[in-house]
Amino acid sequence: MEFTLPKKERLNKKDFRGIKWTRHRETDHFILLLHENEIGIKRIGVSIRKAAGGAVVRNKMRRLAKEFFRLNKHLFKDGYNHLIRIKMLPPKLTWEGTKTELQSLLNGNIH
Repeated sequence: MEFTLPKKERLNKKDFRGIKWTRHRETDHFILLLHENEIGIKRIGVSIRKAAGGAVVRNKMRRLAKEFFRLNKHLFKDGYNHLIRIKMLPPKLTWEGTKTELQSLLNGNIH
């Protein structure tokens, strides 16, 4: 398994704006939206509102979500674009807390 995040696996703004997304699952802090793509690979995009916090914490949350994708690609569906929408920031921005909640988001074990 390859633990990289190449450019072809990342969604740009133009790739996820104006698309009809399907809400797949939701947790306290995250929403997973899916859209089937034509290229047959799994791709990731992360979106977060400005009201969620300052730029530093928003970017840290974005990095944590992309890192989770990079290390756990096997949990994501092949041939789909995945958009992780961050509703609000968790109380503590830690790798363990983020990883646990994102795993429950993908496995369907929603608390």
